[in-house]
Amino acid sequence: GWIPILVYLIAFTVNLLFVIISGPNMGGDSGRYYGYADTLLSGDSVEASMLLLYGGYIGVVSLAKIITGDVGNYLWLIIIFQATLSASIPVMLYFSGRIIKPDSNPYIMAGLSLFLGVGCYDHLLWTRYILTDSIFVTLMVLVMYSIVRGIYTGAWWTAFVIGILVFPFRPLSQLVFVLVAIAWIWWFI
Repeated sequence: GWIPILVYLIAFTVNLLFVIISGPNMGGDSGRYYGYADTLLSGDSVEASMLLLYGGYIGVVSLAKIITGDVGNYLWLIIIFQATLSASIPVMLYFSGRIIKPDSNPYIMAGLSLFLGVGCYDHLLWTRYILTDSIFVTLMVLVMYSIVRGIYTGAWWTAFVIGILVFPFRPLSQLVFVLVAIAWIWWFI
């Protein structure tokens, strides 16, 4: 229906305004991602450990540089991509709540989802940084939604697929596989 679309549009607007006001921000690892993206784009080899642990984000930075022609606008493209992606967090919270309690008031659920998804300072904070955090958090919420969906509908394949997608954005994503496995075993028991 229209409620998830409205939730997404509100979250996206808040994200984008926050990013426009604050501008792209650099973190301690931002330079490392740029350096590895430049190395990758120049055709040189990148350490296998970096590709395995952060290859997803290095790929995002590389793709942004390819699209913009490496003219500095790639920073804004990355930030807009992160704001667009992370605006889906409240929508996933909304869908999770509707799966758990289908007879709940959809307007109250939408308000709670926006409060939890957009009102979370960490969510806004990391969206404006050129770091893996906002993409990782978004993918983790998607994994949680997939686990909820798996528990209530039996559709587990998405949790495993999303769990695999999380891996190249953060080294600690190995915990996702443990979490999905525990939830899957619990469902079968």
